[in-house]
Amino acid sequence: MNKKELAKKRESAILDSRERAIRDRATEISYARREGIELGEKKGIEITALKMLKKGFDIKTISEITGLTEEEIKRLN
Repeated sequence: MNKKELAKKRESAILDSRERAIRDRATEISYARREGIELGEKKGIEITALKMLKKGFDIKTISEITGLTEEEIKRLN
């Protein structure tokens, strides 16, 4: 293999490595974004449950409406 072919192979390997790194980073960002959205949704539900508690709703009703367990609701109080 001559120098030109070796250089081309090396360049190709570097580009492949960079493309993999970019794809990996994009996957990490996508995962973090989904995780952040889920945490935000959960926090919103907890805030709603807490407001319901303050308005006098019983824990069972809050659980049915929000999907939180009764234990999760008790921890909010």
